[in-house]
Amino acid sequence: MRLVAKTFKNLEPVCAYELRQLGADDVRVLKRAVSFSGGMDILYSANYCLRTASRVLVMLAEFDARDYDALYKQVKSIEWEHYLTANNTFSVSSTTYSEIFTNSQFVRYRVKDGIADYFRNKFGRRPNVDPENADIPIQVHIANTHCTILLDSSGQSLHKRGWREGQTAAPLNEALAAGLVLISGWKGNTPLLDPFCGSGTILIEAAMIAMGIHPGAYRKSFAFQKWGNYDHELFRLVSSNRQMRKLDVDITGSDISPRALKISQQNINAAGLSRQIRLRQANAATLPAMPSPLTIITNPPYGIRLQGDDLNTLYHDFGKVIKFNMRGAEAWILSGDKNALKQIGLKPKSKTELLNGDIECLFQGYDIKP
Repeated sequence: MRLVAKTFKNLEPVCAYELRQLGADDVRVLKRAVSFSGGMDILYSANYCLRTASRVLVMLAEFDARDYDALYKQVKSIEWEHYLTANNTFSVSSTTYSEIFTNSQFVRYRVKDGIADYFRNKFGRRPNVDPENADIPIQVHIANTHCTILLDSSGQSLHKRGWREGQTAAPLNEALAAGLVLISGWKGNTPLLDPFCGSGTILIEAAMIAMGIHPGAYRKSFAFQKWGNYDHELFRLVSSNRQMRKLDVDITGSDISPRALKISQQNINAAGLSRQIRLRQANAATLPAMPSPLTIITNPPYGIRLQGDDLNTLYHDFGKVIKFNMRGAEAWILSGDKNALKQIGLKPKSKTELLNGDIECLFQGYDIKP
């Protein structure tokens, strides 16, 4: 099968690396996506194991169509019983960049008609459409006359791991948090600190990476489990063939907000990591000295959370703390305020532009002099 993993801007190389580690073939980096090939085992593994993907799509068909009737006929020729039954519900979403297919709603209607008529002609009954909570979500992409029909094998976005019990005002996306840890290169070899831990997302994703806990372990279901060709035994083998590693270093989170720490502890407990992650209330701008080696990965406030002089002062004071109290450490900071990042007062060794929601951010790494 030809497959596509959707991911974040500039996390494509990280997602591609993950896929190669899983044994995927013909891995190619695209824009906010990575294409690859594999059998059902790779499809199941990609959904269960990928940390930086939001969903995994199956390319069912690619063809040229010069009008809506041709689109309908091509869709009707797909052997849909491999993926859904008349008892399933399905939905169709469309993305079109075409002078011919200018009406995306009519594109969806013709694709729905093609699927419904296929089942009606072959089985005498058809599946129902559920635009809000479908068993089988289907996507249609059209560029000029080139049409691609994709099947969403994930269902709910893969960043929704299943461990989140609560969240602060601006929670970090779980897949993005995992991407930060993977970009930093941290694998549990040094103690880890997040001094602006918020709801604990970076801490939890880091612990999962270090211990080999796959993100799918917390999920209740995936869309592919409702397909007509779902192989329960194969998925059991894919999801059970994982060995958890022991964590030999401290993972510590701190925050000035008691409410944030309470939410963070709830999430940590839900993830089953209360023995691996420690929390404490502290002001990041006045943290005491900590021995090295140490890795700091954090997402300080910016934007709606803090602005202006208060923001610049916070970053300046935090920069002084890591320069004088965290000597020999490695620091990785994600922020949507480039001017505030300058207040850290350190020359970054690396920069990665990332999107946190709709906010353009910089993720910068620093080596703190001993």
